[in-house]
Amino acid sequence: MEINHFSHHHRLVLLDQETGTDQSPKHYCSGCEEAVEGSTYSCGKWRFFLHNKCAELPGEINHPLHHQHPLLLSVMPYGHRGLFSCDLCKTT
Repeated sequence: MEINHFSHHHRLVLLDQETGTDQSPKHYCSGCEEAVEGSTYSCGKWRFFLHNKCAELPGEINHPLHHQHPLLLSVMPYGHRGLFSCDLCKTT
């Protein structure tokens, strides 16, 4: 299965990552920076990985504590720590 995701310019392919061992390199999600295990979306050209849960995040939500306008999921510049971040609490 392949998807187009707004956070990356190449198509992402669904892979089944095995649990990391001491001999296999660990990969980290480009969205939340947690280790990737199990089914994960990946770009074959770059070391870019997204958990299913991160790939499925909506790009826009309406939140009851912020009713003036929808909240948008923004992509951080390449090289920034964490792909997604919160402008309110400043965490990724």
